Amino acid sequence: IYTFDYYKEKSAQEPQREASKEEELLSNLTQYDLAIDLRRQPETRFLLAKVNAQLKVGYTSFSDYDKEIDICLRSERDQLRVSTEMNNTSMTLQLLKLVDAIPFQILESPHSHSFRNDSDCIAIFPFAGNNIKEWPLEYYLLLAEEIINRKLAQKVNLYISAKDSSRINNLTLNDSIKINTNLGMKELLESLKDNFLTITNNSFGAHISSYLRIPIIGIYGGFEKVEEWQAPFNLNTYIYSDLDCSPCHIPSIDKCPYDMICLKQITLNTVIGVIEKNINHRREKSVYLGYINK
Repeated sequence: IYTFDYYKEKSAQEPQREASKEEELLSNLTQYDLAIDLRRQPETRFLLAKVNAQLKVGYTSFSDYDKEIDICLRSERDQLRVSTEMNNTSMTLQLLKLVDAIPFQILESPHSHSFRNDSDCIAIFPFAGNNIKEWPLEYYLLLAEEIINRKLAQKVNLYISAKDSSRINNLTLNDSIKINTNLGMKELLESLKDNFLTITNNSFGAHISSYLRIPIIGIYGGFEKVEEWQAPFNLNTYIYSDLDCSPCHIPSIDKCPYDMICLKQITLNTVIGVIEKNINHRREKSVYLGYINK
């Protein structure tokens, strides 16, 4: 595994190419049978074009890099306030189409971890690396308090990245609300297994919980379509606003002419109601799956 820190830890920040780091990465790589860029968005296609591989697979990037790709799947550009066919196609299906295009490779899906069915804890990921995808923090804090007050769980685990830890400084929280920050991947996986439910934005929290088969309640804004960015595993529930301006793909909150109504109009009571339904179905050993359209 060779890592290349092209993207920033906060997804709202622009990625940055550094020639010296590119050269260092490429000098470590040998010749490969196959190179595949799993992103539909075109920013990383420059790297796929440079890798020495017999077969290169990726989505169209609408640039000269496409000439270097052997299998170049059809794509569409993301546009402001325009919903395309690709925006309405699950990201998981987009990835699978790339794998399906490989003529000779057979890949196995990763081994799944298991969460504890007897747990009485709820996980919350309140941040998303880009505040345009975040249900307001004050809503999440009220939600955590309400979960404890209504005895929907004995403990709430807030998962905060080291980069976002400053945003929760000096908070006074209920003793049953625990802040988990600066965890390594192994620590995070072990900690997450102790939760029976995850409440999260459209973020890493949704996808890592999905991998662990922890049911998700996803609170999604209008920046991207739920159909495209829903978590790939498990049966999950998504709360979102079906607005004509979605997907907006706007770069920052200050560019939103509607004051982020897509997220702000999702109420605490709506989310609490979905949690209660999820818990009731859990007790009945059934699954609650739905899209709650506000």
